Amino acid sequence: MKQLNFILLLLLCTFLAVNAQQTVQLNIHHKLGEADFAFNTEAQNNLGNSFILDRLEYYISEITLVHDGGQEIEIEDFWILVDASEETSIELGMFALENLEGIRFHIGVDPDHNHLDPASFPMGHPLAPQAPSMHWGWAAGYRFLAMEGESGSLLNQVFEIHGLGDANYYETNMEISPSVENDMLVVSLDADYTKILTNINVGSGLIEHGETGEAANAVKNLANVVFSPSNTSVGTDNRITPSQLRLYPNPAVNGKVRVEIPSSLTSVNMKVVLTNALGQQQHSFSWTKGDTQMELENLPSGLYWINLMEAGEVIVSKQLLVK
Repeated sequence: MKQLNFILLLLLCTFLAVNAQQTVQLNIHHKLGEADFAFNTEAQNNLGNSFILDRLEYYISEITLVHDGGQEIEIEDFWILVDASEETSIELGMFALENLEGIRFHIGVDPDHNHLDPASFPMGHPLAPQAPSMHWGWAAGYRFLAMEGESGSLLNQVFEIHGLGDANYYETNMEISPSVENDMLVVSLDADYTKILTNINVGSGLIEHGETGEAANAVKNLANVVFSPSNTSVGTDNRITPSQLRLYPNPAVNGKVRVEIPSSLTSVNMKVVLTNALGQQQHSFSWTKGDTQMELENLPSGLYWINLMEAGEVIVSKQLLVK
């Protein structure tokens, strides 16, 4: 009977995990160094070349979410045309996951779609015809990156970088700690566009269109050095997210589990509340200010939710199975 109950418990845990759908949103904060991005604003690259921009667009394709201990969700048939002049806040969809740990994506358009006719996509689709154009022709495909402006000491030298080509389809990969806003997991990235021009001399202007040379280097820089997890806070729930709340071991053995949060997230008047699968409170424990971890012992077998609470409100929850 005990073995049967445990099997049923595992099935319930699996059912809840599969059905724990969460909406994920991607925010990209456009930057020029430490400053917010703006057209016709002077900036410098790492070579000390001054420049201003009046166009910056690029494609993102093949997004993968890494979650719950390295599991992966590939978001199919999804493209983003990023325009740095506009806020980039995109809902990626609803997915069965608990902890979102990382994100991968490519700069450009995947080879399977890069050489299709833009007119084959409906109006408003990222791969449909754009004005100004983001397409170079069926043989070359889409512009992965279009960067235009003026440079030089007097900011009067034209520079244009249009990078394209299947060989320049580079991947970005990073660990993340999403925030929680309006019941969504929000992935916030900073994009410092001065770094697109890392080691690219635009001091006397530059015109590079194509698949090689500085056009290729700019696309590679965009994928490799431009993006980083954002420290921007949005909303009041950002201080602790499911990925920052650690329970181990999970499943817990012999009724014992350690609860841990980062040192930067300790708070006043916090407590841990255990609820069962039906949301009924089973136990509660006080959390001492300044502590980063506590051990819970003598927990009966069952499926629980560990809830961290402050001022009577749940600020983060995570599932726990006790054998």
